[in-house]
Amino acid sequence: MELLVDGDPRTTTFRLREGQSTLSWEVKPAVAITNKSIITLQPYEARTLIRRRRVESVTIQGDAIFRFCSGRVGDKQAYERVCMGYRVLLSVAMQRDPRARDESLPGMTGHMITPGENGQELFFGPHTAPNSFKRSLESLIELMKLFPSESSNYETARTTRTVLKTACEFMPTDDVEEDVQHLGEQICELLVHMQVPRYSERLFSQVYAIPSILNLITNAATFAEDCSKPEFKEDLGTVELRKASLEDYDRMFARLKRNFTAGKDIPEYTDVYYRKQITPTPLLIHSFEEDRKSGANTVELEPGARAISLGEMEKLSNSLNPDFTPTSMLNQCCLEGTRRDVLYRIISWFNDPNEPNVLWLTGAPGTGKTTIAWSLIAELEKQQRSAGKFFFRQNQHSPYQLWRTLAYKMAKFHPAIKTGVYNTLVSDSEALDSVDLTFEKLIVGPLKASEALLVNRGPIILIDGLEQCAQWYGDWKTLLETLPKWLSLPHHCKLIVTSRPQDDIQKVFEGKDVKRIELLTGDVDSDTNDDIRAYLTHRFAEMRKQDKTIPEDWPDWDSTWKLVEHASGFFKWAAIAADGIQAALADRERHLSMIIDGGPATKFDSLDEYLEEILRMAFEESSAEAFRATMGTIALSKEPLTMNDLEHFLDDRFPSDSGVSLEDTCYKLLPMVSINGDNKSLTLRHKVFKEYLTDPKRCALSDSAFPIDQSQAHRKMTVSCLKVMQKGLKFNICELKSSYMMNLEIEDKDAVLEKHIPSYLAYACQFWADHLRGTSATEKRDTEIVNLLRNFLHIHILYWLEVLSLLGKSNVASRSLLAAAEWLE
Repeated sequence: MELLVDGDPRTTTFRLREGQSTLSWEVKPAVAITNKSIITLQPYEARTLIRRRRVESVTIQGDAIFRFCSGRVGDKQAYERVCMGYRVLLSVAMQRDPRARDESLPGMTGHMITPGENGQELFFGPHTAPNSFKRSLESLIELMKLFPSESSNYETARTTRTVLKTACEFMPTDDVEEDVQHLGEQICELLVHMQVPRYSERLFSQVYAIPSILNLITNAATFAEDCSKPEFKEDLGTVELRKASLEDYDRMFARLKRNFTAGKDIPEYTDVYYRKQITPTPLLIHSFEEDRKSGANTVELEPGARAISLGEMEKLSNSLNPDFTPTSMLNQCCLEGTRRDVLYRIISWFNDPNEPNVLWLTGAPGTGKTTIAWSLIAELEKQQRSAGKFFFRQNQHSPYQLWRTLAYKMAKFHPAIKTGVYNTLVSDSEALDSVDLTFEKLIVGPLKASEALLVNRGPIILIDGLEQCAQWYGDWKTLLETLPKWLSLPHHCKLIVTSRPQDDIQKVFEGKDVKRIELLTGDVDSDTNDDIRAYLTHRFAEMRKQDKTIPEDWPDWDSTWKLVEHASGFFKWAAIAADGIQAALADRERHLSMIIDGGPATKFDSLDEYLEEILRMAFEESSAEAFRATMGTIALSKEPLTMNDLEHFLDDRFPSDSGVSLEDTCYKLLPMVSINGDNKSLTLRHKVFKEYLTDPKRCALSDSAFPIDQSQAHRKMTVSCLKVMQKGLKFNICELKSSYMMNLEIEDKDAVLEKHIPSYLAYACQFWADHLRGTSATEKRDTEIVNLLRNFLHIHILYWLEVLSLLGKSNVASRSLLAAAEWLE
């Protein structure tokens, strides 16, 4: 048995009494307690060969003991507390303190010692224990001293403080039910534990832990306040229901305490539901008094919506089985001052009645979609419009979890939605049979039914990382089909979806009235480069703060800007590069130089793992040949090719009976390749993809099924280019009326060239020799290339020169012929 009084360990002596089954300990020396004392008992089971197992600890408030003894005659009392599987019996000996002043009144009996307000002077007189919510308020004020005054935790604590203060005013000490007082003791106990250093450090490391706990306390205090108001007695239900709700709170507090004392993560949002629930946000910027006057921070019952008890909410949870995967580690908002343009465009969309009510934020892996999503959530919570969010994580979530979880969170957002969801689950047994039925009955139905009540505070739902849903489930396509159906909902009900530009996701939004915002990489705008520079500057400032030996001007502006250019909008690359520099410690200067010199070709293990995950999501091993042919052509092309170009260069690799189409393959490449414009021009999203795929030491997927052999890829493109020229070149290809006409004299020259010299033939004429140079020495006896070159030089060379002249690329001829001569030696 371990005993702690006010955080200090006390000596306990085990006493074995023959013939008794009760185990007893004696505290030596005796411990003096006040009504502010906290007594913690930690029993252990018998030691095994490995270790002794801790049993559930119990914390007893000094105030509880004082209230128990108050009014009882005699100097000795026995305080009993029933715990999980055992019973605690404390022997309390009350005696007059020589420093106490006798303030007893005539005729009063049953006096006991209570401390004065300053905690030092003791009074001997009738006991009036301060109610537990007042002590909770005092504990919260002490806890707030740990928060910086400008922090979001401090603002949230201010709201909680005001609610506790109001609860104290409505709960006189001498007329509070025992179970409500016990709820206050639980709150006080939790707040005291949060101030213990070994627990507080752990809590501060979890972004949503403190706001979640404060939200629970705020909610519980509001419930307790209403329990003491006669006008709310009927709304709170029967005595049994009220008692069940208090027991639910008791379990939640116990679970929270177990979580952070055992070092576990605190759930992002504590499961608390009540008629006057305060929105759980760490970003409240007004005091609760101001919000209460304006009604901005409370959710009152609307006409047609009834209060739902904690027990009924538990039924909702059991029926919907929502996902409570902790997301606190994901909470990484954009750095202040970055992503301003994207955030402004989306936040403006929140209230624009002329915009579609679905927004799709898309971008290649590593472009910062999730970071932007968290910034949007912060803004939505400030506006109190965050009706639910769902973060998909790689293969951790199935399609059926999405709408169930969001229905549950929407029920927390507004009482009218809560009533609609609950009534549907009670009356409609089919609501959970499939993804589309869940969407129609638990999302669309309640939102449409509550349309008039939601106009002034339109709910916004956010779904992040849609492509990471486990797609092997049969309901994946059904889930995608529900997304455009959101467009049928009232305009003020909005949906944000973030995802990589995956082919099936892109196709489901194609042609729909959806607002699309794409985060670009590669040739990015100045704003994106400025954002990456701000991010790197912040990371380097953190390194200098941690290591005072680093010069204030390190690294120089030029080095930072070179990293920005290498990143080219790829935030993931910038983050991994910064991580590598930071991990190098004293060798960071050399590591920085190595990254600057290597650029996108620099090898990072964590980056390779990230790229491998992207590949595995996009392609199965059985599709490796199609992947290598398509990606090799795009990655090694000398200028962007269109989808039509690829069809001519890869026509023999996608036969009609293969069951694999080039278009489908290209759309599967969307996380790595962008498809632009009406002509569907294809470009790599970032150089890092080429560097990774063409390095067999880095790309070692599936026993080398995916790496691109540069020499083989160049060989195939050489053959394809020569075949395209062999088939397409001819005399007077543009059908000009006279060969004496100067190129500049051709009327509407661009239209003539576009009509007679397709882009794939123009590419083949300009770059066949570049691909020939890319073949390795072992390919010099390649019979196919030799025969194609012989045919080209004997039959088509003059036609080729004509095309180069019309394209204004005559300078290419000499270099190309020299390359052919060197290869044929």
